[in-house]
Amino acid sequence: MIHAKTWIPGTNQELDNLFENLRQNIYDSQQYTLWSNYHVDHFKKCSALTISFEDNIPLFCASILERDIWPKGVYRIMNRYWRIGGDHAVLKTLSTGTGILVQSQLEWVRSQKNFQLAFISRQYDHWQNFSIREFSKNFKINFQSDNYYYCTCETLNDDSCWQKIIYDGNSSILEFWKRR
Repeated sequence: MIHAKTWIPGTNQELDNLFENLRQNIYDSQQYTLWSNYHVDHFKKCSALTISFEDNIPLFCASILERDIWPKGVYRIMNRYWRIGGDHAVLKTLSTGTGILVQSQLEWVRSQKNFQLAFISRQYDHWQNFSIREFSKNFKINFQSDNYYYCTCETLNDDSCWQKIIYDGNSSILEFWKRR
């Protein structure tokens, strides 16, 4: 059975240790193109962590992030997302483990008193329509998108910080976010 667990770092020692071991493995292996994204420093300010499992075997990991540069109540889900022990080939469909992970993260952010919007972003383009279609068809999650690039990190002059997003929640909050 596939399920996911989302928790605040420091509230579940067993899950914290498992997540850290999985993070350390992907970072140490340096086999994934973006391996440096999994340095421990990238997880120090996370609001929550998530692992999806099949039975008790970890499938995917990701974090949830909130930043001061975004409007209050905006959360990035699927932050630093990775697949455990598998290749990172181009996908033709979203896996159940990924869908369950996103459902768990959305449930967690929606339970936060300040929740306004959850988003997923990537440094590259042309993934949004595929993701929206897959999440809707297979998981009944109805993300939206627009034509803007949003600032996802503190460095406004770094082009990699400007990313396309898909989002769920109060879209009017997007007017208060740095975009181009």
